[in-house]
Amino acid sequence: MFGLFRGCHIEKEHKTDWMSHYCGLCVSLSQNFGSISRIFTNSDAVLISLLYGAQCEQTIEEWHHRCFLRKRRRMPITSPDSIGAKYAAIISSLIASSKIIDKVFDGDSWLKYFPTDIEQVHKAGK
Repeated sequence: MFGLFRGCHIEKEHKTDWMSHYCGLCVSLSQNFGSISRIFTNSDAVLISLLYGAQCEQTIEEWHHRCFLRKRRRMPITSPDSIGAKYAAIISSLIASSKIIDKVFDGDSWLKYFPTDIEQVHKAGK
């Protein structure tokens, strides 16, 4: 869970809508890219889902989902099959992959032990 936008300072009447889109993005990541991809949930991508929902002329279907992170409470979420949630999931995974690639090439953290050059990968495989 990373990103610049946070749902911390949102008024209470809009907080449930924010969490609905946030959880919808998480479930959409899981459905489209596998369960491990939930760690790539990006709060900036939630904004894309919210903007799509605001501009959409038809109502977006809501699901009810139980999440272990939310103490197994049953929560209404934005449908992970909606176009906005799918688009936000794609953007979230692209942001995460570019961040990982940047960390590898900069030599930051534990990722500095990964080879950054294809030649090094071929030498290690021999």
